[in-house]
Amino acid sequence: MAFYKKVHTQEQPIPEGYQIYSPALMVQGVQFRKKDAIKFAKLAVSKPVYLIFEREPDNPEDKNAIKIIGCISAKKEIKKVHIGYVEREIAKWISESNMIEFVAPRLCKTYAGTKNGGYVEIGYQLIGTKDMKHKYKSYKDNVRSIHT
Repeated sequence: MAFYKKVHTQEQPIPEGYQIYSPALMVQGVQFRKKDAIKFAKLAVSKPVYLIFEREPDNPEDKNAIKIIGCISAKKEIKKVHIGYVEREIAKWISESNMIEFVAPRLCKTYAGTKNGGYVEIGYQLIGTKDMKHKYKSYKDNVRSIHT
């Protein structure tokens, strides 16, 4: 049995002009991409890694789907692995608000265990440009009013 665990926030600086929109999100659907997600989490312990978003408008389950791609720095190339998705409601907001160019994932933690078929968690923050934070705040306020 092996465990691979790492906190990444010190290695993932927030770019100038960006700020945290949501501090603690989990990559969704990793259980369906377990092999690739565990591979990414294992390599994240010893290699430079980061996440990117990629729209998937042809997804038959959700036209607003946004893939989360794990990027692993290899010797002379970047290996990209589809590890999961953005939570459905946030992906809908990003897509319908045309925010894909203004937001990004910031890798926070990776955790994987290989016992009993494997377990994996990958956490990230949603970061975005400071000048667009008001759009995210408006979206969150609207979500809160719907649920109260």
